[in-house]
Amino acid sequence: MEKNVADSLPRKINPSLVKNVDGKIIGKDGKPLKSALRVPKSTSNVSNESLAVANKSSSSEYPSLSSIKEAGKGAANDVLKESREKEVSSQESSKQVSSDPNKMSFANIVLEQPVKKMVCIKEMKSNESVVGAAVALPFEAVEAVNARFVNTLVGYFIGDRLAYPLVESYVKNSWAKYGLKRIQMHGEFFLFQFNSRDGLNNVLENGPWLIRRVPLILSEWSPNTILKKDEIKAAPVWVKMHHVPIVAYSEVGLSLITSQIGKPLMLDTYTSNMCLHSWGRSSYARALIEISALTELKESLVVAIPLANKEGHSLATIDIEYEWTPPRCDTCKIFDHVNEKCPKLPKVMPKQVVDEEGFKECHE
Repeated sequence: MEKNVADSLPRKINPSLVKNVDGKIIGKDGKPLKSALRVPKSTSNVSNESLAVANKSSSSEYPSLSSIKEAGKGAANDVLKESREKEVSSQESSKQVSSDPNKMSFANIVLEQPVKKMVCIKEMKSNESVVGAAVALPFEAVEAVNARFVNTLVGYFIGDRLAYPLVESYVKNSWAKYGLKRIQMHGEFFLFQFNSRDGLNNVLENGPWLIRRVPLILSEWSPNTILKKDEIKAAPVWVKMHHVPIVAYSEVGLSLITSQIGKPLMLDTYTSNMCLHSWGRSSYARALIEISALTELKESLVVAIPLANKEGHSLATIDIEYEWTPPRCDTCKIFDHVNEKCPKLPKVMPKQVVDEEGFKECHE
């Protein structure tokens, strides 16, 4: 408890210090001493009226014990009255909060537990039967889920799937202008949702899209989409063609050369500038070419260049470098797995040898 003004002063006054009838205290130098009354540092519990009374008495004369006690009692009464008023006001505010359903107290907000929504399943039988199926989903249930995947593309990679953080970072930077809304991974597949139909169409039209030189195969989501990789017969790959003759750097020349490798799609910026001005980087030509899984990849090809007198040709060999080689199976003729992992290969059963004690040993 805090001390009041009366407790901060001595209980008894030395009568030898009183020098006149006015109650003024005279020091050794003959001048009146200042009042010994000191206001406590903490005055939060003392009313303004009590401080005014104390200051007035201290400025004129030394206060009597009775006046000090009265001031202390007044301060205590004021503090008690103030605390009671605060308690009543807090009770009234709590009643108002509890009576208003739109307002909640701090305790209710902290202690309130979030309501968890759970999906409850129960025994159910379908009224519709389909030949070859154990159960048929109702149209309404399918449409309710399909509404959550509006403007969504399904994508996957040839061969092994790339890491999710890598794919997420790429599409967020490249497809933000098309209104990419969210992305999620489902096994080997990625789902990309857009804010509008136009954004989805722009992504499909501006493809193909390659992440770390690996093509991302995209298709539009539908309720009947089965998350399964198709048999990929062709894939876009960036190809470098080394030792291309300078006279072959033209729209016609590079179109003829790239058509021997696959289906030409586009040139990179440096190669395009070389075709326009014939000055620039000529160490290799770089083009995006759609290669086929039906034929083996070419490593080189020979180009015939006509002589100036049109009476013959000179030959030039162009070396071909694929920046990414898709896994190809010679048996299936598709891009997805290599020959050693072909599912059509016959499975070799391990040989079992029985020893003298009856234990079986397996040898592959």
